[in-house]
Amino acid sequence: MMTCRTARQQLSAYLDGELPQAHAARLRAHLARCTNCATHRDELTAVGGLLDVISEVSPADGFATGVLARVREREAESALARLSRAVWRPLPGWAVAAAFAAAITVGSGLAWLAAPGPEPALRVADRSAISWQFGLEAFEDLPEDSLGGAYIQVAWPQDGDGG
Repeated sequence: MMTCRTARQQLSAYLDGELPQAHAARLRAHLARCTNCATHRDELTAVGGLLDVISEVSPADGFATGVLARVREREAESALARLSRAVWRPLPGWAVAAAFAAAITVGSGLAWLAAPGPEPALRVADRSAISWQFGLEAFEDLPEDSLGGAYIQVAWPQDGDGG
Protein backbone atom coordinates (compact mmCIF):
# COMPACT_ATOMS: atom_id res chain seq x y z
CA MET A 1 0.00 0.00 0.00
CA MET A 2 1.39 3.41 -1.06
CA THR A 3 1.49 6.36 1.35
CA CYS A 4 0.43 9.88 0.38
CA ARG A 5 3.98 11.12 0.88
CA THR A 6 5.37 8.57 -1.59
CA ALA A 7 2.55 9.28 -4.04
CA ARG A 8 3.22 13.02 -4.01
CA GLN A 9 6.95 12.46 -4.49
CA GLN A 10 6.25 10.38 -7.61
CA LEU A 11 3.51 12.57 -9.15
CA SER A 12 5.82 14.79 -11.20
CA ALA A 13 7.63 11.79 -12.73
CA TYR A 14 4.26 10.12 -13.36
CA LEU A 15 2.86 13.19 -15.17
CA ASP A 16 6.04 13.44 -17.27
CA GLY A 17 5.78 9.73 -18.23
CA GLU A 18 9.06 8.90 -16.52
CA LEU A 19 7.73 6.47 -13.89
CA PRO A 20 8.21 2.69 -14.47
CA GLN A 21 4.97 0.84 -15.25
CA ALA A 22 4.84 -1.03 -11.92
CA HIS A 23 5.19 2.18 -9.92
CA ALA A 24 2.76 4.00 -12.20
CA ALA A 25 0.13 1.24 -11.66
CA ARG A 26 0.48 1.51 -7.84
CA LEU A 27 0.24 5.32 -8.08
CA ARG A 28 -2.92 5.13 -10.23
CA ALA A 29 -4.49 2.78 -7.66
CA HIS A 30 -3.59 5.23 -4.86
CA LEU A 31 -5.02 8.20 -6.79
CA ALA A 32 -8.28 6.27 -7.31
CA ARG A 33 -8.65 5.89 -3.52
CA CYS A 34 -7.16 9.19 -2.23
CA THR A 35 -8.99 12.40 -3.14
CA ASN A 36 -6.26 14.62 -1.60
CA CYS A 37 -3.54 13.17 -3.82
CA ALA A 38 -5.88 13.23 -6.84
CA THR A 39 -6.51 16.95 -6.19
CA HIS A 40 -2.75 17.50 -5.95
CA ARG A 41 -2.32 15.70 -9.31
CA ASP A 42 -4.97 17.96 -10.88
CA GLU A 43 -3.24 21.07 -9.55
CA LEU A 44 0.13 19.95 -10.95
CA THR A 45 -1.51 19.24 -14.31
CA ALA A 46 -3.01 22.76 -14.35
CA VAL A 47 0.35 24.36 -13.52
CA GLY A 48 1.99 22.33 -16.27
CA GLY A 49 -0.63 23.63 -18.72
CA LEU A 50 0.13 27.21 -17.71
CA LEU A 51 3.85 26.63 -18.22
CA ASP A 52 3.16 25.30 -21.72
CA VAL A 53 1.29 28.52 -22.57
CA ILE A 54 4.12 30.67 -21.24
CA SER A 55 6.73 28.83 -23.29
CA GLU A 56 4.73 29.63 -26.45
CA VAL A 57 5.04 33.40 -25.92
CA SER A 58 7.67 34.92 -28.17
CA PRO A 59 8.75 38.50 -28.76
CA ALA A 60 7.38 40.47 -31.68
CA ASP A 61 9.28 40.59 -34.96
CA GLY A 62 12.10 43.10 -34.81
CA PHE A 63 12.17 43.28 -31.01
CA ALA A 64 15.81 42.25 -30.70
CA THR A 65 16.81 44.51 -33.59
CA GLY A 66 15.07 47.48 -31.94
CA VAL A 67 16.74 46.85 -28.60
CA LEU A 68 20.17 46.60 -30.21
CA ALA A 69 19.56 49.81 -32.17
CA ARG A 70 18.70 51.68 -28.95
CA VAL A 71 21.85 50.34 -27.28
CA ARG A 72 23.98 51.54 -30.19
CA GLU A 73 22.33 55.00 -30.04
CA ARG A 74 23.13 55.29 -26.36
CA GLU A 75 26.71 54.17 -26.91
CA ALA A 76 27.14 56.78 -29.65
CA GLU A 77 25.98 59.64 -27.40
CA SER A 78 28.60 61.79 -25.80
CA ALA A 79 29.27 61.52 -22.10
CA LEU A 80 27.89 65.05 -21.68
CA ALA A 81 24.59 64.09 -23.33
CA ARG A 82 24.25 61.04 -21.08
CA LEU A 83 25.03 63.14 -18.01
CA SER A 84 22.55 65.81 -19.08
CA ARG A 85 19.80 63.23 -19.56
CA ALA A 86 20.57 61.67 -16.18
CA VAL A 87 20.40 65.06 -14.42
CA TRP A 88 17.50 66.77 -16.17
CA ARG A 89 15.10 63.85 -16.56
CA PRO A 90 14.45 63.39 -12.81
CA LEU A 91 14.53 67.16 -12.14
CA PRO A 92 10.79 67.86 -12.61
CA GLY A 93 9.95 65.38 -9.85
CA TRP A 94 12.42 67.06 -7.49
CA ALA A 95 11.11 70.48 -8.47
CA VAL A 96 7.54 69.47 -7.64
CA ALA A 97 8.64 68.02 -4.30
CA ALA A 98 10.59 71.20 -3.45
CA ALA A 99 7.64 73.42 -4.41
CA PHE A 100 5.32 71.28 -2.28
CA ALA A 101 7.68 71.50 0.71
CA ALA A 102 7.97 75.28 0.28
CA ALA A 103 4.19 75.67 0.09
CA ILE A 104 3.75 73.67 3.30
CA THR A 105 6.41 75.73 5.07
CA VAL A 106 4.94 79.08 3.97
CA GLY A 107 1.39 77.95 4.73
CA SER A 108 2.37 76.77 8.20
CA GLY A 109 4.14 80.05 8.91
CA LEU A 110 1.14 82.11 7.78
CA ALA A 111 -1.23 79.97 9.84
CA TRP A 112 0.99 80.48 12.89
CA LEU A 113 1.04 84.25 12.35
CA ALA A 114 -2.71 84.45 11.82
CA ALA A 115 -3.61 82.33 14.85
CA PRO A 116 -5.15 84.39 17.63
CA GLY A 117 -3.03 84.84 20.70
CA PRO A 118 -4.15 84.04 24.21
CA GLU A 119 -6.86 86.23 25.66
CA PRO A 120 -5.46 88.92 27.92
CA ALA A 121 -6.10 88.39 31.60
CA LEU A 122 -8.98 90.38 33.01
CA ARG A 123 -7.84 93.17 35.24
CA VAL A 124 -9.73 94.42 38.21
CA ALA A 125 -9.62 98.18 38.27
CA ASP A 126 -8.05 99.92 41.18
CA ARG A 127 -10.69 102.02 42.95
CA SER A 128 -8.36 104.92 43.63
CA ALA A 129 -7.14 104.99 39.99
CA ILE A 130 -10.76 105.09 38.75
CA SER A 131 -11.65 107.77 41.25
CA TRP A 132 -8.70 109.89 40.18
CA GLN A 133 -9.34 109.33 36.43
CA PHE A 134 -13.02 110.26 36.59
CA GLY A 135 -12.74 112.83 39.34
CA LEU A 136 -14.66 110.72 41.80
CA GLU A 137 -12.38 111.19 44.80
CA ALA A 138 -15.40 112.10 46.83
CA PHE A 139 -16.76 108.61 46.49
CA GLU A 140 -13.62 106.92 47.83
CA ASP A 141 -14.60 107.29 51.43
CA LEU A 142 -18.18 106.14 51.05
CA PRO A 143 -19.06 103.15 53.22
CA GLU A 144 -19.74 100.01 51.20
CA ASP A 145 -23.21 99.65 52.72
CA SER A 146 -24.24 103.14 51.52
CA LEU A 147 -25.92 103.74 48.16
CA GLY A 148 -22.83 105.39 46.64
CA GLY A 149 -20.51 102.74 48.09
CA ALA A 150 -22.73 99.97 46.70
CA TYR A 151 -22.68 101.66 43.30
CA ILE A 152 -18.91 101.90 43.33
CA GLN A 153 -18.71 98.26 44.45
CA VAL A 154 -21.00 97.09 41.59
CA ALA A 155 -19.55 99.36 38.88
CA TRP A 156 -15.87 98.76 39.76
CA PRO A 157 -15.58 95.53 41.73
CA GLN A 158 -12.35 95.01 43.63
CA ASP A 159 -10.61 91.67 44.08
CA GLY A 160 -13.35 89.67 42.37
CA ASP A 161 -16.20 91.26 44.43
CA GLY A 162 -19.55 92.03 42.82
CA GLY A 163 -20.62 91.35 39.29
